[in-house]
Amino acid sequence: MSTKSEYYMASMASRTSASNRCRQRRSWARAVAVALGLAVAALWVWWSLTLRLDRRFNDQSTSMLSSWWQSWWQSPWKALSRPRPKGQFLHITDIHVDANYQAGATIDSYCHRPPKKSQRSKEISLAGHFGSPGTDCDSPVRLVDITFRWLSRYITKDIDFIVFTGDSSRHERDDRLPRKVDELILLNRYIASQFMSLVDPAITPVIHVIGNNDVEPHNILEPGPNPMLLGLYEAWKDFIPQDQHQLFLTMGYYRYILPSDSRLSVLALNTQWFYKSNDAVGACRKSHHPGAQQLVWMAHHLDKARARGHHVYIAGHVAPEQNDYFSSCYKRYAQLVTEYADVIQGQFFGHNNKDHFYFLAEDSDSRRTRQYPTATADNDRVDSQRSLAFDSHATSSSSELSVARSRQSLMKELVRHYKEVWRARNTTQFSVINVAPSIIPTYNPAFRVYHYQQAEGLSSPLFPRLARSTTVNGQPTLVVPSTAKQRSLGTLLDYDQYWLNLTAANEDFGEIHDIFYQPPFEQMYSAREQYQMPDLTLSSWMDLANRIVHNKTVRHQFAQFLFVLADG
Repeated sequence: MSTKSEYYMASMASRTSASNRCRQRRSWARAVAVALGLAVAALWVWWSLTLRLDRRFNDQSTSMLSSWWQSWWQSPWKALSRPRPKGQFLHITDIHVDANYQAGATIDSYCHRPPKKSQRSKEISLAGHFGSPGTDCDSPVRLVDITFRWLSRYITKDIDFIVFTGDSSRHERDDRLPRKVDELILLNRYIASQFMSLVDPAITPVIHVIGNNDVEPHNILEPGPNPMLLGLYEAWKDFIPQDQHQLFLTMGYYRYILPSDSRLSVLALNTQWFYKSNDAVGACRKSHHPGAQQLVWMAHHLDKARARGHHVYIAGHVAPEQNDYFSSCYKRYAQLVTEYADVIQGQFFGHNNKDHFYFLAEDSDSRRTRQYPTATADNDRVDSQRSLAFDSHATSSSSELSVARSRQSLMKELVRHYKEVWRARNTTQFSVINVAPSIIPTYNPAFRVYHYQQAEGLSSPLFPRLARSTTVNGQPTLVVPSTAKQRSLGTLLDYDQYWLNLTAANEDFGEIHDIFYQPPFEQMYSAREQYQMPDLTLSSWMDLANRIVHNKTVRHQFAQFLFVLADG
C-alpha cells in the first residue's frame, strides 16, 4: 500500500513540476511578447514624433491626423531606412600642386631655387615649409599631403560626395621650368590618387572638372579625342561614370547621378569651351562650336530634370563673368540658369581664389526671344544688362597690389553690383554664383563643407515673406517667390568654411622641426551663423547682399573673409 501511495505521490509531484514548467514557459512567452510589443510601440512613438518634429521645423503644412495615419501606414523598417533629412558634401578647388617647390627658395623664383650667395646676407622673402601665402608660388607637395590627411581624419567620413572644381597642376609662370603635357598628366594622377585615398568612388563620388591650368598650352584646349583629353581621362576615369567616358574623352564634361538619391545630379562642365582665353574655340555662336554644344547638352538635362521633378547642381572651374566668357556663351549661360532656377540648386566654381558670391541676370533680349544669341553677339559690347554684371577684374592679383588695396577695390565692385541687383530684384530674374577660395596659398588655403536638404518637399521655415506687393509699370503686382526659393531636394542649407593659417603653421614648424607635424585646419565661419542666413537659397543671398551694402559690420566681416583672412 505504501508503495502505491509513494508512486502516486511521485506521479503527482512530477505532474505538478511539469505544470509549473509549462506555466513558467507561458509566463516567459508573455513577458517576451509584452517586451516586443513595448519595443514596437516605442519605435512607433519615436517615428511619429520624429516625423511631426521634422515637419514642424521644416514648415510642412500637414495635419496631425495625416501624420498619425502615415506613421501607422509606414512600416518601422521603412522608417529606419529612410534618407537622412540633411546631407553634406565637400567643395575643394585650385590645388595647384608644384613638385618643384623648395622650402627656403626665393619667392622671386616662384619658390623653385635657393638664394644666390650674394642674396644670403640680405633680407629677402623665402618660401615657407607648408607654402608661401600672398605670393605667386604654387602649393608644395607637403601642403597637399597635410590637407588630404586632415580631410581623411575629420571630414570625409560624414560626406556624401566631393566636388573638385579643377586646377590640379602648377601655373606656367617660371620660364626656366616650362610645363610639359606629361608633367600635367602626372600631377593630375597624383591629385586623383589623393582623392582615391580619401574615399571609395563607388560609394562616395568625386566630381572633377577640368581647370584652365590642367591643359597645355596654358588655357588652350580643343575637342577630342586628343592626347590632352586622353591623358586627363586616364587620370580621372575611375571617378567618371561608365556611361559618360566617351563624352569626357571628346568634350571633357559629363553628368553624375548621385547614388545617395537618383533624383539629384551634378553637371560637371568644361568651362574651357566658354573661356575667352581659349583661342582654340570659337565662342558659342554656331552650332558646331563646343561651347554651343555644351549649352545644348545642359539645356537637355535641365529640361529632362524639370519634367521628372529632379534637381541639379552645376560645377565648373572658371565662373561665368562677362570679361572671362565669350559674350555669346555668357548670355546663353545666364539665360539657361535663370530659366531653370527651379531645377538648379547650386552653382560651384573656383579659379578666382577668393571667397565671394555674385548674381547672373537674364538678358532682357534673350528673355523676350528665348533664342540663342546672334552671330554678332561677341562683337556687341553694349549689353543692356551690363550694369548688373559683376566684374572681378576690377581688382588685380596679389602680386600687383597689396591685399588691402585689392580687397578695397574688389569690395567696391561687389557693393556696386549688389546695389544694382537689389534695385532690379522685382523686374529681373537672377541666379546666384558661389565662388570658393582655393587650396593654393594665394591667400590662405581653404575649402567648404556644404549642408543640403536630402528629404523631399520641405519648405524654408524662415523665408522672410511668402509674397510681397510691388508695382511693375505703375500697376500693383503680387510677387510670389519661385520654387527655386523653397526647400526641396538638394536645397543648400549652410556651409562651413575651413582654413589653414599658413603663417602660423610655418612658424610652428620652425620651432618644433617635426616632420610629422600636422598643422590644424580650423573652422573660419558658418554661413548660417555668421551671416544669419536661414538657408542658401536665392532670396537669402539677395538679403545678404543688401545687408553687405547697408550694414558696416556685415560688410567688414565679409571683406575679411573675401581674402581668407590674409594680412597686408
